[in-house]
Amino acid sequence: MRLLRTLFGAILLLVLSLSPALAQPASSIQLATVKYDGLADAVKKHRGKVVYVDFWSVY
Repeated sequence: MRLLRTLFGAILLLVLSLSPALAQPASSIQLATVKYDGLADAVKKHRGKVVYVDFWSVY
């Protein structure tokens, strides 16, 4: 029973470590710098998709 559990754990680790290598790269990721005035239009253009907006400032 202990051997079976160890074997299962080793196989699980192997599968999990190889899964990122087998995944296809996301080629549709687009990065863009948008001024505040054009932010609403840029977000509306990607309606129904995931949009990540990062606001930051240096004071």
